[in-house]
Amino acid sequence: MSDAGILEYDYPKKAIRAFSRLIIQKQWQKKEIEKNIDFKLPSSIDELKTNLKNETKFCSSDLTADILDAFKVNNKRDYLVESLDDVEKIYSNFKS
Repeated sequence: MSDAGILEYDYPKKAIRAFSRLIIQKQWQKKEIEKNIDFKLPSSIDELKTNLKNETKFCSSDLTADILDAFKVNNKRDYLVESLDDVEKIYSNFKS
């Protein structure tokens, strides 16, 4: 079968997995892209541009997080915790 270019599988599970991925791909191709995206630059864009110009080669994790925050993209931040008070302050930020 392989010589004839026909797919063959030694286990049904592999065939089912391959077929399901084809279905998922086909469904993805049928999706329409939203054309009217309401995109507004954040008010802090000038500050972000200045900070980007000051970076040498790569964005720092803090600047990256600031950019994502400005565009209201959920992201994870790194926090240095040295005391229980620090944990409580950070936790209070998550609740709000």
